[in-house]
Amino acid sequence: MDFKFNFDKFYEKVRMHLMAERNVMDKGLLRYLFIEAHPKYREINGMPYIDVLYKSADRKGNSITPIIVNDKKPSLSVLNDSDFSKANLYYGSLEQDNNKDLDAVFSFILHKDKLFTKRNSAAYGKEAGEFFGELNKLAVLGNKERYFVYVFDLPMKLYYGELLGGYPSGAFLKIGEGIPKEKVEVDAKDFDAWAQHYHTAGQSQFLQKAFSIFYGSKFAILDYKVETLYSSMLIDGRGEKYYLIIGCVK
Repeated sequence: MDFKFNFDKFYEKVRMHLMAERNVMDKGLLRYLFIEAHPKYREINGMPYIDVLYKSADRKGNSITPIIVNDKKPSLSVLNDSDFSKANLYYGSLEQDNNKDLDAVFSFILHKDKLFTKRNSAAYGKEAGEFFGELNKLAVLGNKERYFVYVFDLPMKLYYGELLGGYPSGAFLKIGEGIPKEKVEVDAKDFDAWAQHYHTAGQSQFLQKAFSIFYGSKFAILDYKVETLYSSMLIDGRGEKYYLIIGCVK
């Protein structure tokens, strides 16, 4: 059983909240609004679960977490009880079972201006690196479905325009009007074409954050694809623009 999205209902919940209370929006609230937009899953065995560890073992050393780290992918340098190695949201059985009906892992990312803090190029590079770091984390998992939900503001969108420099690999970050009419899929190995050579301010912060829990700094070795499932623009109560992208890692 695949996870069934209610894109429009989730979009509307985020839009209404940004209109009414933009200053109290954070990643945790974004996750909560997503859960609220998919109520049918709450009726199935108490799902969903938040902050699920990538690694947890019993006294015999057997894994007891439903998150599956693919041993054929590069190892994480941090794999313990920390925010670095937790799934933001999980839908499925807590029992490890390769044949379970639903097995979906979600990452939520939100980037917008913070009160009393002025962002500079280094901050934008760090935030972009945080997003790509979440994609990298999803890439090393062996769970059936791996998704990201990303909301970011106009300054961040402009930074991505500089960061990607017109490379085709940035296609999955382009904003549309809902579900793409044509499939939008990018191979992560193509990220290396610009990640290692672009000269946008914040480059070092980007790479450091994107690979902060990995031993290397190449997207190609992680071997994954990113597909855009939904994207749209949002307007908050002050008329400022935000952007929503929902996608999957394959």
